[in-house]
Amino acid sequence: MNKFIVDNNLNEKKFSYFLLNNPQPDVERIISYDYVGDETLFKNAMKEFENSISTRVLSSYDIQKSDARGQYIIRKIFAALYKTPSQLPDHCIIELYLNTKK
Repeated sequence: MNKFIVDNNLNEKKFSYFLLNNPQPDVERIISYDYVGDETLFKNAMKEFENSISTRVLSSYDIQKSDARGQYIIRKIFAALYKTPSQLPDHCIIELYLNTKK
């Protein structure tokens, strides 16, 4: 889409005018979401993108390390609040008191 806009020297105002006055098959293919001809290409591209994200990003050492660090921090916060509930905000303490009083 960006290549199409650059190739035709279009800006925001010219682009809508161009689309309205030039109903070309390429333009329709670019803006249509249900174009049957490219459906398999789109699905294959999405699968490739998902695989790329999962192998390059989610499986990377830095992401795994950050994820483990985040889990550790959250566990420590919950443990601290469980041991000393007075650290909770006032509205949480009041709600806890009202729920346990019942």
